[in-house]
Amino acid sequence: MRPTVSPRQPCSPPDSGPAGRRVSLTSSSLPADAHDVARRPFWIAPLLVSGTFAIIDGHYYAYRYFFGMPSLTGPGKRPTGVSHAFAQLFKSLREDSEITHLALVFDHPDRNFRHELYPDYKANRDPMPDQLRAQMDDVRILAEVSRVPVISVAGYEADDVIASLARRAEREDPALDIRICSKDKDLSQVISERIHVWDPVKQEIKGPVELLDAHDIRPDQVIDYLCMIGDSSDNVPGIKGVGPKTAVKLLAEFGSLENLLANTDQLKGKRRENVEAFAATAALTRDLITIREVADLPALPGLAKCEQLDEGARSFYTELGFSMARYFPPQTHAASLDADYSTLDLAGLGAYLDSLRQVGRCAIDTETTGLDPLHARLVGISFAAGTPTPKSAAYLPLCGPAGEACVDLEQARPLLAPFLADPSVRKVMQNAKYDVRVFAAHGLEVAGLDGDPMLASWLLNPARESHGLDFLTRSHLAEDKIPTAAVIDLASGQTMAEVPVDSVARYACEDAQCTWRLAATLEDELEAQGLLAVYREQELPLVACLAAMEHRGIGVDPAVLATKRTHLQDYLAQLERDIAAHAGKDFNPASPKQVAQVLFDKLGLPVLRKTRSGPSTDVNVLRKLREYHELPELILQYRALAKLLSSYLNRLPEFIDPTTGRIHANLRQTGTETGRLSCERPNLQNIPKRTDLGRELRAAFVPAPEHLFLSADYSQIELRVLAHLSGDPTLSAAFRAGDDIHRFVAAAVNHCDPEAVTPEQRNAAKAVNFGIIYGQSAFGLAQQLGISRNEAARFIDEYFERFASVRAFIDQVVERARERGHVETLAGRRRYVPDLHSGNRNEVLQAERTALNSTIQGSAADLIKRAMLRCREQLPTGAHLILQIHDELLVETPATLADDAGRALERAMTGAWNLDVPLLADVRCADNWLALG
Repeated sequence: MRPTVSPRQPCSPPDSGPAGRRVSLTSSSLPADAHDVARRPFWIAPLLVSGTFAIIDGHYYAYRYFFGMPSLTGPGKRPTGVSHAFAQLFKSLREDSEITHLALVFDHPDRNFRHELYPDYKANRDPMPDQLRAQMDDVRILAEVSRVPVISVAGYEADDVIASLARRAEREDPALDIRICSKDKDLSQVISERIHVWDPVKQEIKGPVELLDAHDIRPDQVIDYLCMIGDSSDNVPGIKGVGPKTAVKLLAEFGSLENLLANTDQLKGKRRENVEAFAATAALTRDLITIREVADLPALPGLAKCEQLDEGARSFYTELGFSMARYFPPQTHAASLDADYSTLDLAGLGAYLDSLRQVGRCAIDTETTGLDPLHARLVGISFAAGTPTPKSAAYLPLCGPAGEACVDLEQARPLLAPFLADPSVRKVMQNAKYDVRVFAAHGLEVAGLDGDPMLASWLLNPARESHGLDFLTRSHLAEDKIPTAAVIDLASGQTMAEVPVDSVARYACEDAQCTWRLAATLEDELEAQGLLAVYREQELPLVACLAAMEHRGIGVDPAVLATKRTHLQDYLAQLERDIAAHAGKDFNPASPKQVAQVLFDKLGLPVLRKTRSGPSTDVNVLRKLREYHELPELILQYRALAKLLSSYLNRLPEFIDPTTGRIHANLRQTGTETGRLSCERPNLQNIPKRTDLGRELRAAFVPAPEHLFLSADYSQIELRVLAHLSGDPTLSAAFRAGDDIHRFVAAAVNHCDPEAVTPEQRNAAKAVNFGIIYGQSAFGLAQQLGISRNEAARFIDEYFERFASVRAFIDQVVERARERGHVETLAGRRRYVPDLHSGNRNEVLQAERTALNSTIQGSAADLIKRAMLRCREQLPTGAHLILQIHDELLVETPATLADDAGRALERAMTGAWNLDVPLLADVRCADNWLALG
């Protein structure tokens, strides 16, 4: 049952009104004297000290939460994802010391005055999704029991109510600042010195200065600006062909929309026609765009926020399945409440491990002396299996301060090694790759990996701000863990080995039992979202593969690096002399300011683009300036070589392990939203390949003695994925026939034989082929190829006419993403695309490109992961996968096994997935990375 809203308003002034009055008001529910009430002071008394009134745009956040995060369910499979997000928003605002007042505003369900003015207003809007609609009542009740007034007024939209609340508060309380929690561009109309638009999640605030910086308009120009560009999401007509940039230019030139309409004779061609055509609907558009003052605002005495929630709130939070520990915390570290922790000794270790074997699954966590898994020392191991209580855990101390009772690892090894290597005991680890590598460095093999909350969290929402244990415990278990800083002094470099065993034991046991409970919680969500298969079949098995790759590392010859560094330093010094000679003076080519002074002030080159700090000298500007002078080309070369020196030749030696003589980079499985692996410490995926000097770096990467490198990369993998997913018969037939796909497309688009295709036509087709994947516009293609926008548009139109199924597929991807809030890859991984429902057209267009690219690039990432798993199974003993560079795999093999390993590598890659078009992989062999080509 729903709780009764508590009649008390403990934070309200004593005369705030009769007990039992609800805070949720609509104009139709006001008493007969509503007009008089509405004219009373907004606050019982003005604030004596400064404060902040946060007004939440309810529908904006409802859609943001619905499409921007995975769905959650509470008791009885009740959808609670949006409600949970609102509860966290309310909590964060209550805990913000600056916020003194809160209100939540929703659109009224009835039609408003704009529908009377224009029957087609919002006619193209999709209805609210059923799963979201089902949560809206819960959100309203949640707000009420959380002491957040809920406001909607019949006949008006939420924007009108929000603006009226803000302006009234600004007028009647001089000590109050107002923050509107929304990204609706229409609300920029009310921005002032005391009214700001604010994102409390990203901590971004927009006032008059920020509005001017971001859009080059003032608050008083917003209505004219919005009228010019119109609003396709609301079906409000603007001036045809006028977007944000053009609107800003017109406002700068004419000052106002009224003046523009009165002086159309100063315009030319199509723009004049479009502006004159708009004149007939300009008044209607202004009426629809302009936010109206709501006269009958309900009086809201006692709007001040409450720090403590009462039993009514507790009851409803419980009904939704929210953790009391998060919203009604009895103490700081809730994860340790009701915990059952023990410390193991050698005598009891065997029996305890046997008990875990009986359960068949357990969580394991390591405590170490550092973050480098190759050299960190094991301090202890914690275990949890949800028995005899969900928060039960045990800790095996392996080292500690002098005098503390610990177990010698070598004495424990006969018990630990077979347990860890037993695949029948399924093991759950947070950030499992790290623990697997730590165990490997201590000669302990781990088998039976069965769960990793970090990976589960990433699959559920790859854009989540963190997948760390502390964050996940707060987010999913609604509990606070003991922070690491409460156990060790991070600033002094103290390690767990220097901390009393009891303190480490409590911390480690908490890690293990939270990992155990998170695995169960997140796996339920994975199953509900249809993601359990990709979790178990692809992402979890990949952990062991990546751990083995990192542990082996890649060989580097320091002498080659040193030689290359000396050569590059000499080359850079000569380049500096050439730059000074062409400039006629010495200056620092690494300084954008000094470069700008030389190019524009001294040499008089044209300023192509300005930034806040002055004329731009970015790479695109310098490339265009090459036709005017030799200096921009030399500066481009200087920047590229300086980066090569600082990022690679100077830094790579720091990453060579002194023990192994190899680089052991970190391959991040959760580092991107598309699913591609990323690499750090150092980023070996980014070793330059396109320049001669950059490629020479690869000569320093060498295999072990009597070994060779094998390399294989997929041929045009993303285009093959596009052909498969779109089902385009013409494109698929070309791949099956083994045609040069770029020449084939050029011939099709230009209506000629493949043999007649010119290099320029093939180059254009290649640009379109890859541009399609990234949603490239005609403008972008024209810029890339140096052709007119009309030519680029014609080429794209011809492409889609010839390959109609590709166009249909792209439209389908975007439409499904708009309906479901996410896209899916071949393997079923998801990426959420909330900005498809943004009110900002540029954000929508970017979201459409993201939806398409994530589908294709994410599917290609799935393919290379499946190929890596097959390599681990099929490579001959002694051959090892050591690096992945997006679509390329690098293998180190004994020279005697090179032929067998090469065939296995090719089989692994070409058989990674059964596509409608063949997968091709070209295998090469050499004694260094550069020689692989």
